[in-house]
Formats: sequence, structure tokens, C-alpha cells
Amino acid sequence: MQTSLSSYFRISKGDTRTSVILPQKRLKLNVTPQVSEPAAATIHAGTEVVSKNEQAVLDKTPVEVVELIGSYLESDQDVKNFRSTCRHIRHNIEGHNGSFWRDRFLATFDQPHQQMNSSDYKKMYQSRKSMFATGATFTFGYTSKEVQCLSMLKNMAVESFIQYKRGEAIPSTESKNVTYLMRFAQSHAILDAVFNPYHKATYDRNGERPPQPLLQTIQVLLAPCLLSLDFGKTAYRYPESQQAAFSATPWLGGAYNLNVDMQLVLHQLNYWRYHFISNGECLLDAFRDLEDKERPRFWQKQLGQGQKANVGKRWKGAYSFCDNHEDVLEIRRGNNGDSPIESLFNGQESAPDEFQDLRLQLQPEGESTWLPFFEEILQSLKQPEAKVVTRSQKASIPVDERDQWATQSYRFSGEGTDAGGPVFYDGWINPLPPQEGVPGWQRMTMMKYQALDEEGTIDFESLYAYEGIVLPGGQILVGRWWSPHSEYGEDMYSGPFIMWCVDDEDDKIAAAAKDGEDA
Repeated sequence: MQTSLSSYFRISKGDTRTSVILPQKRLKLNVTPQVSEPAAATIHAGTEVVSKNEQAVLDKTPVEVVELIGSYLESDQDVKNFRSTCRHIRHNIEGHNGSFWRDRFLATFDQPHQQMNSSDYKKMYQSRKSMFATGATFTFGYTSKEVQCLSMLKNMAVESFIQYKRGEAIPSTESKNVTYLMRFAQSHAILDAVFNPYHKATYDRNGERPPQPLLQTIQVLLAPCLLSLDFGKTAYRYPESQQAAFSATPWLGGAYNLNVDMQLVLHQLNYWRYHFISNGECLLDAFRDLEDKERPRFWQKQLGQGQKANVGKRWKGAYSFCDNHEDVLEIRRGNNGDSPIESLFNGQESAPDEFQDLRLQLQPEGESTWLPFFEEILQSLKQPEAKVVTRSQKASIPVDERDQWATQSYRFSGEGTDAGGPVFYDGWINPLPPQEGVPGWQRMTMMKYQALDEEGTIDFESLYAYEGIVLPGGQILVGRWWSPHSEYGEDMYSGPFIMWCVDDEDDKIAAAAKDGEDA
């Protein structure tokens, strides 16, 4: 009997289905698609009894055909079953310079930074898929499973939007890693752990342990999921987040004031999450009415160290305030739990539920036209100074690295509309060192003001100062505004604000072209 290869392998590219006819005793099927990764291609076993001659044809299948069939199998269980059909198939899956696992990894994830051989690709692929399937019970980030998952998520964030050509990293317009980060947030309760009151605290010899810094860093990176209607309707411990949002707590700490207070950033995000997604909140309808392209989103390119000036052009945002100074003080004292204190938004009594639109752009002038009065209030260009800290804190950021970050500042300007009419912005972006191994953080300071005339004469009675943290990728900014005419410190009249970039495709193309020129 003469046989042909097509009688054993049937591949239909139209419906991405691969059929394998083999003895049933040698093929274990996974007929139920996995919930975490729906299979677009499934192995089907026929009921025919395969003769020795037919098996001989199977054993002579070219490696290219074996890899082609394997590339159609999206379910890892089906790959496992396919690999176990016979020794020849297994050899071609595992052999041939490991190209199968390298190709499968790169079809699923972005390319890693480090050099990897075929065995490394296989191990990392299987490790990641296993952690994506099982996840961890996220509480405070200290269990071994949590540590493993957090390390994986951090690496995937840092490696997102990366491709390599001839050994050099090149920018990419899409990221498979970011897609998986969103899937992980949907499948596992890492965001449900944000200030979850049902999680019991852990203790060491110093008392109650705070959440692991890397856990909170990853939760902040997942801000687009927190600020989404697709991730539940719960914002835990809102009174505490309101207290933090209206506080005068500094955004930066550490030996040289270069370490982001990640818990404060997370409280800010939780504050806005509550007002964006909770039933009965005035911002819910406005947030729900936004188009997809107008919502907070993940970074759009590789996370950089901040050496290049970059700021989005189009932004949406909101700021929050209280009717009087005494309400702010009551919130800071924690007297907002039993009797909630109302927050108002955007200063527009007629339409407080509308988001503001802003336009920002980099300015070439630098320090030459920066008003000393603005600098006195904002301290945008103040050099990092060592504080009296522990030896380990001093060692956390070397002096040469401190000086490197101290010399990088980029000025920007902007305009928008507030309750009183047109407003203008003048400020600075200060890149920050990586936080918990994640690069791309920035400090933002700016002054908002109104103009007295068409020449742009500043109305110094209309000043409001802003300071905040730009999340990696430059797409989301949270911070605090305050009145320079009020008292400072705990008596400062202030409130939280949030901004997110909504650049369209033309803006992205222009930004990519500028990046190419700078490179």
C-alpha cells in the first residue's frame, strides 16, 4: 500500500485547525480548551488503525512539517500531546537547534534583554505559562509564589515593545507582553489586593510589615486596569485614600529624594478609581461616555531611562477640591471615615462631571525664561541633596548616578480651559532613577495661571502649583495641586489631580519620527 504524508496531517489555514491521525493509545487529547488560553488549533485523533508502514511514514516527517504543525497548536497541552506521539516528533520538537521553542516563545512574548539559548527559551516559556495559569494568592507580596510572579511581571514590563535585529534592540509598535500583563490582571486578583481590608497583616520584629514595594510598583504599572470599568466596582479603603490624596506628604523620599512614594501613588490611583467606577459618583457617567481611545492606557513604547525629552501633546484630566480649607484639614486628620467629606471636581459648578482637555508641548528655552518666583514655589530645578539616612539607604543610589539624574530636566508649556476661562501651564519634567528595577519614572512640576491680556501677562493672583509623578511610559500622571497663597505644610490648601495622554495616531507618528531624529 502506498501512503502519502497528507493522509496523516491535515492543515487548514483558513480555520487554523490541524488534524493528526495516529493510534489513539499513543495520543492523549485535551478536548476542553484551557480557560486561560483558548486554543485556536486542536489535535484531532482519527479512529483508524495505523499500520507499520503508515507509522514509518510518520517517522520520516520532515522537521519543517513538524514545526509547521506545532506552530498551529496554540494550546500548550496539545503541543505536549503532539510531542508524545512518537520519538521522531519529540526529537524534532526538542532538537533542530531548539528553533521550535525559540519561535514559540517569540510568537507569545516580546524578546528578552539577555542572550538565551534554546534551553533557556523553553524553560522561560514554560515557567511563564505555568505562572500565568496558576498565578498566586496576592496579599502583601511576601510569599514565594507572589515573589516569582512579581519578578516575572516586572521583567515582562521592562522587556515590552522590544525586538532585536542583528543583535540591536529596535522599537516596536506592538507588545505581546503588555497584552499578557492585562490578561494576568484579569485572571488573577493582583489588583483586588490593593488596600484589601480582608487580608491579615504580617509581622516581623519591627512590627507590622508594609506591602512588598515591588507588589505596589506592579500594581501602579497596572493603573490602566485600575482605572477601567472592566475590573470590578470596588475601591477598598476609600477614606484612607482620600486622606492620602489631600495630604501634604512628599512624593519623593530616600537618600536623595529620588525614590517614589509608591504607596502614595497607589492611594491617588485608588482615589480616582473610586470616583471613576463607583455608582452614584458624578464622574462615572463622564468616564463611561469616553471613547476607548480617550481612556487611560498602557505605555506605547519601550520603557526608557528618561534620557530623552518626551511629553504627550493631548491630555485629559481632572482635579479635586473641597469647599473650604477646614474640610481639607478634617480629611487629613482622618475624620472622613464615619462621616464622608464630599470632594468636588474641576471647579466648574455648572458641569463638574466633565473632564478637562489640555495641550502640552516641550519648550526649547530651558532655564533662561523660567521665573525665579515659580522656582521658589515649585523647586523644579533643585539638585538632590543627601539627607541623614542609614548606610544602606546611602548605598542605594551611588553619587555618580545621583548626579546623572540631577542634570536631566525638560521644560514644557501648555494651555487649557478652567472655570474662569483659558489657563496656561509652565513647568518641568525631571527623570527619575528606576524604581524596583522598572525604568521610566518622572517627576512633574508646573504652574497654572491665567493671563491678564493678549500678550500673556501673568495674573499672579490666579496661580496654582502642581507636582506629581509621571508613570513609566508617560501616559498617566497623578499628583497634587496647591495654592501658593495659602500656608505651607499641613496647613496647605490643596487637592489631588490626574491626567492621562490621549494622543491620536498622527501624534504618535510625529513622536516616533522625533525619536528617530534624536537617535
